[in-house]
Amino acid sequence: MKYQVSAIAPLKAGLVLAGVLLLVTFPLLLVAAVVYDLALPQGPAYLLWAMLVVPLVNALFAFCSGFVLALCYNVVAKRWGGFEITLQDHVS
Repeated sequence: MKYQVSAIAPLKAGLVLAGVLLLVTFPLLLVAAVVYDLALPQGPAYLLWAMLVVPLVNALFAFCSGFVLALCYNVVAKRWGGFEITLQDHVS
């Protein structure tokens, strides 16, 4: 069975992308925190600020990107057609 994705909800796409990148940011930020702690003399206050702000800024940009990309996809899919997905029944 072939299906075509004709539209993507921009708000939902933005929220999903923001959530995924928020989850991905935390482990990377922990590694970065160790590196910053070893390399930068600013001390723990700077590190705490970075650990709070960086994931939120990353999620904000991800939301905006997902929203705009979904809007653009909807325009293009309306004109030329969307992604085609082939699905099959799962046989166990």
